[in-house]
Amino acid sequence: MSSPFEKEVADRAYEESFLALLDQLSDKKVIIIGPTPRAPFNVGKCIVKMSLLKTGSSCDFNVPSDHGKRIQRLSQILSGRRNVEFVDITTNICPTGRCLMNVEGYGAIYTDSGHLSAVGAELVYDNLNLEFN
Repeated sequence: MSSPFEKEVADRAYEESFLALLDQLSDKKVIIIGPTPRAPFNVGKCIVKMSLLKTGSSCDFNVPSDHGKRIQRLSQILSGRRNVEFVDITTNICPTGRCLMNVEGYGAIYTDSGHLSAVGAELVYDNLNLEFN
């Protein structure tokens, strides 16, 4: 399952609208973060089930094979815009190609199959080197 944003970016009219918005913000620094690698299941439910049943199974998953194409497409859409910085967070969430869903010191980092939890957003933010000037 993909997010509505991903579906819309594939739509030419939405892409044009998105780029028009970025053009309107040309005097501002815009930072676009993401997208997250999609899990093949609902991570939040998996973690709750795992903790309730006290199973040794994991809710981790491998980076999906189509994720690189999603990153490449978004990078392509944003290329040439001097005011826009695109940040790929894949290595923040999946440092070895394996997406760790219950990170020590943070907890569950997804709420479902692709949305960061509050602690997941904190984990990603803590690992970014962004300057907000």
